[in-house]
Amino acid sequence: MSAPRTGTARWLSAFVVLAAAAVLSVLWTLRGERAAAPLPGAAGVDADAARSGAATEREDRLPLARLYVTPPSAGSVTLAAADAGAALLSLDGPARLDAGQPDGDAYRILPDGPAGPLTVALSRSAAWIIDVDPGAESVRLSLGQFAVDTLRLGAPLGSVAGTLPRSGHLDVALGSARASLHVGSGSRLDADLTLGTGALLLQIDPGVSGRVVLRAGSGPATVIVDAASIVALHLPINAPPLALEGTWWRHRVPSGVIWVRSPLPALPDDADVTLSVRHHVGAPLAVTYR
Repeated sequence: MSAPRTGTARWLSAFVVLAAAAVLSVLWTLRGERAAAPLPGAAGVDADAARSGAATEREDRLPLARLYVTPPSAGSVTLAAADAGAALLSLDGPARLDAGQPDGDAYRILPDGPAGPLTVALSRSAAWIIDVDPGAESVRLSLGQFAVDTLRLGAPLGSVAGTLPRSGHLDVALGSARASLHVGSGSRLDADLTLGTGALLLQIDPGVSGRVVLRAGSGPATVIVDAASIVALHLPINAPPLALEGTWWRHRVPSGVIWVRSPLPALPDDADVTLSVRHHVGAPLAVTYR
């Protein structure tokens, strides 16, 4: 009878040891989880820091400045970024500065003297809201490193050419001559382009994101997109004449068709830049990607 009692005692001892080890393992695991978990209030500290950073960003925003330009009756208009440390605004050409004070009034540039080219240089120390009336002979943009709040450009008689600002809302009407617009790398596009009767060459560098809305004019037009990134072309149900080069992927949507250019299968959401054709009034419109 003694042997069975000895076996039972050994079994009980082993069970106790195993149970104790299991309990210690659980306690050690819980201790590790508590150590890895954030301290109470840590999330609140991070949120406060984020809010502080956002407030600092808002405080660092550039002041707004408004500019209205009435172009000379016969002459080109150039908008350019001024050199660092230059005056807030400078003119070169047949125009005068009619108003503009530090109290927030708009700057107004009016024609003055014989017709000729006009250059307006703007400082980067302000976020500009720019309105250029239609009727210029041509418009040249040299704003590749410039950030605007808004740029509204009325249609010139001839061409629009140059580099668009790297950020801000753009509302540009093109003229009857060929237009050539360049979008520099790193730009964030938010543009509404009203097409003229001349062709538009839209050159998009790598690293550009955003959207472009193409509004058809009253006459035939051609858009040539030269881009190094994935571009989605959104066409309405009654699509205009279309010419495509390269590899495109077609996607039907309720509002029409979206073509995505990519060497590999791609969805509209994969695009870096979206071109949307809207307000197409039936005039021939050819869109070519190269």
